[in-house]
Amino acid sequence: MLFISINSTYLTLNTSIIIYYYPLVTSINEVTETQPHVTIYGNFGSFNINNNNDSTSIKPGLANITIDIDGSIYTSTKDLNIVPLVIEDQCGDHSLCSGNGYCYKRRCVCSKGYGGFICESQINQESKILPDDSLPSAVITSTTERFDISIVSIQELDYNDHIVKDVLTPSWTPIIPINQSIHQYSFKHDGYIEVIATLQTTTNMSIQTIFAGTAITLDTNTLKVSIAINGWRYRSNLNTLRVVMKVDSEYQHIKSCIEPSLTNGTSPYDNNLQFIRLNYNGSALYGSFLPVGLSDGRPFYSFNQLINVSSSSPAGTHGNSTSSTSYIGINMPQCRQCVIDPNFNILVDHADGSSNTACLDAQSATSISFDTWKIVTIVVVCGVALAATITGAIVYFKRNANVKLERKRIETRLKQLNI
Repeated sequence: MLFISINSTYLTLNTSIIIYYYPLVTSINEVTETQPHVTIYGNFGSFNINNNNDSTSIKPGLANITIDIDGSIYTSTKDLNIVPLVIEDQCGDHSLCSGNGYCYKRRCVCSKGYGGFICESQINQESKILPDDSLPSAVITSTTERFDISIVSIQELDYNDHIVKDVLTPSWTPIIPINQSIHQYSFKHDGYIEVIATLQTTTNMSIQTIFAGTAITLDTNTLKVSIAINGWRYRSNLNTLRVVMKVDSEYQHIKSCIEPSLTNGTSPYDNNLQFIRLNYNGSALYGSFLPVGLSDGRPFYSFNQLINVSSSSPAGTHGNSTSSTSYIGINMPQCRQCVIDPNFNILVDHADGSSNTACLDAQSATSISFDTWKIVTIVVVCGVALAATITGAIVYFKRNANVKLERKRIETRLKQLNI
């Protein structure tokens, strides 16, 4: 953004001009390792794409791309995702999705009332979803668990994933509710950034929808969170955005030898976070992430990551409860409007911890919590664009090197603001 000030006998002017960077990529179509054609959207005029790899195919995973137009450079290591020609089946034993769904394009589609990565658990129909009146956050509760889901920060990252701008989002303005199941909130910053968050609860019926070209089924007792970021003014054409969401979890102990646990799964070829599981005594919050988003209305590749997890026993509880905080990062390229779309619910496994049998020893209980998980669904999407000369080099996630540093920084900053 460029500020202009003119003072003369005939004119006084103080204004700002929005600068759109050149070259710039905002979205790119999905590419397989043998696909010869790539479609790129952005601001770059016309150019040729060269494959600098000597082989006829490019290795799966994140690839390095570069656009050079008369000396003006756009380069990225996190926009272009090469999809393997053959993807491992992720539908469980014998591709049966635990007998509670069916396998479609190597992923499970669960039958009504079931959830989890391989449809292994039932959705808890007794859980309650309580949206906040003033903030785009919601509490999901069951008999022994409470999960508080919120948006805490929007960050601008440079090429090396260092944070160059960090906008915390503690204050929102509620918008008049559309109906009892849909709540909207507005957040404005610096006079030009606007974020619209929408919370939708599906308490009485399931909903089928499509986001970024991906079919999504929202079962009953699901929280759907849509976040649209408009008007962000980037400091460089190489910078990107990341939304940070927080899940505060609290568990009431009913068996002293069972402790809460968290597990997560990542894609085998690009390390993208696929799901998280916050488990305790037969129920869990499950987060499932799609590696796509919307940038200016077009699908883009989104890298999701678990930034940090911490746990403690709240003061005054005398060991009767345990709490934990998880931070999840949703990355997106540059866009004028970026959209993400997470969904949440609580799943339950009646075979795990719900009976009145004697408490298992700690080792067995920990093993069960890893084997019989259940949860909430977070489907994430955001928007942005990418473009470039494909070098075919696999970039093995440089951002992991900065994760530890970011964990400390985020925790310190949020504690200072009592978030």
